[in-house]
Amino acid sequence: MKTDVIKAGISVLDDVLPNGIPRRNMIFIAGEPGTAKSVILQHLAYNFLSTLREPIIFLTLEQPAHAVAKDMVGLGWDIEKFVNERMIKFIDCFSFRIESKQTREYIEILNNPKDMTSLTSTVFQSIDKMDMNGRGAVFIDSLTELFVLEREKIFYHQILEEVKTWRANGPKERNVLFFATHHYGIEALKELEQSLNYVIDGIIDVRFEPKLLQEGILERELRVRKMRGVFHDTRWIRFRVSENGITKVASDQKDSA
Repeated sequence: MKTDVIKAGISVLDDVLPNGIPRRNMIFIAGEPGTAKSVILQHLAYNFLSTLREPIIFLTLEQPAHAVAKDMVGLGWDIEKFVNERMIKFIDCFSFRIESKQTREYIEILNNPKDMTSLTSTVFQSIDKMDMNGRGAVFIDSLTELFVLEREKIFYHQILEEVKTWRANGPKERNVLFFATHHYGIEALKELEQSLNYVIDGIIDVRFEPKLLQEGILERELRVRKMRGVFHDTRWIRFRVSENGITKVASDQKDSA
């Protein structure tokens, strides 16, 4: 049976995933703060819209939806036409904190994102309404924030089970890719991370290059630790954030760094 795959559209990822990314996968982009996880996520989202011409849903948990949209525009990714074509929907899980909420037709603000049943229902109602069976993707920034919202460990199991539900009903049943950022380095979540890493299908690690970091130089790199269903190169590859989004660092640039 032929695997339904897509190209990431980001050179550094396409190099380490030469056969593409299976649509049936749920994927984490994981690393410490400042390693460009959100930029990678936004670049992937824009490529779905512009190159693949497929709809996306973007869950925002760390900032308001309109701020994420401005970030994408600031990096050179004009999403206005895709908004007008109703190819993008933001599910805003941050703005419940704000008294004066900026509402738009393409933004749905959840007043209680801690209600995981309601959140899941909103996500999959949106997937079905946008006719995303076998196409498109869901982007979550960040999954860690869901756990931070509810600090009681008794609720971590509930959220973990909900993530399993997302994976089952999204990638596995509807063939819709799920991407989520996840922050490493939070002591209280270490045990949970082991369970998450077991559940999900793909892990893209990002970090600062360790040797250069000791010299005070911040150079980012990524690797594909895990990707079910396709060959993947597990080497660390250097990248930078430029005006064109995520770009691979050439060998001569590495030497100069």
